[in-house]
Amino acid sequence: MRKIYLSALALMIGAISFAQNNKSTVVQDGVDGTSTVSQDGSSNNAIQYQDGTTNIVGIVQKGNGNYANQNQRDNQAPGNWAHASNIATIKQIGNGNKAWQTQTYLLKTALAEQTGNNNESRQTQSGFATDAKTYQSGNSNKATQNQASTADNAYIRQPGNSNVAIQNQIGGRYNNVEAVQSGNGNRSNQTQKGYASGGDRNIAKVNQSGNSNRAVQDQSNPGNIHALFPSNVAEIYQSADGGNAVQHQYGTDGYQKIDQRNGGSNYGYQYQDAASELGDATLLQNGSGNWSQQWQYGMNNSSDVNQTGNSMWSKVTQYGSGNSNTVVQTN
Repeated sequence: MRKIYLSALALMIGAISFAQNNKSTVVQDGVDGTSTVSQDGSSNNAIQYQDGTTNIVGIVQKGNGNYANQNQRDNQAPGNWAHASNIATIKQIGNGNKAWQTQTYLLKTALAEQTGNNNESRQTQSGFATDAKTYQSGNSNKATQNQASTADNAYIRQPGNSNVAIQNQIGGRYNNVEAVQSGNGNRSNQTQKGYASGGDRNIAKVNQSGNSNRAVQDQSNPGNIHALFPSNVAEIYQSADGGNAVQHQYGTDGYQKIDQRNGGSNYGYQYQDAASELGDATLLQNGSGNWSQQWQYGMNNSSDVNQTGNSMWSKVTQYGSGNSNTVVQTN
């Protein structure tokens, strides 16, 4: 009877040792900071650094082999806290997930939720009053959000697998960027650049529910001419497979849309230069192996291309002002 009791005790001690091999490091040097760490599983690692005033960091890890790193501090002399009221939250429910959050300066919020396995999330914010959110419910996804701007919002949702989403907001104000990837093996790269007196109120959206698609969006504008309205809006929809969609907007109050939801292996390209104002470009491709480009320079130009079928080619270039173009091709 004694041998059975000792064996049971040894097993219980071994189980406790295994369950307690999680690691947590917390360093705070500031005023009214709040830090929380909750770990349920094995081989998880949580690291938190923060100083400043009224900053909050929180990590929840349920699973095995997860890694979370939060850093809310500046490289300044002790006691010189030039940032405050930042909030960083990481939730990991799964295995092998990794998340990094770095925030400096004032009034920022970062949220990363990983409910799948082997996902990676990196969020870096150095601007003022910015917000970054990443949700990963699939597996082996990668998300990167960089914000060095003012009052910008960045959003990534990845319920698919092996997707990559990159968002860079560099300068400017009140910009919004969004990427949703519910297919597999997609890649999205979104960049919003600002000038010294502009680059404001741009909106970029990507929705990829197909597989192995590529989307690129690049936005800026020379100045905040209409302060209450979006300067540029860009949208990409890809629910077919193997498509490529590229959008560049450098003017003011432009609109671009690429819709490639049926077929596969289509290529769409749109460009509106810095001298373009109130340009409108829409591209719809249903079918496979289609190719289309739209270029617009000047003011109040409009281009609408619709290709339904396979292996079609279209190129539109418009200079000047007040031009309108429509292309419809079927086979």
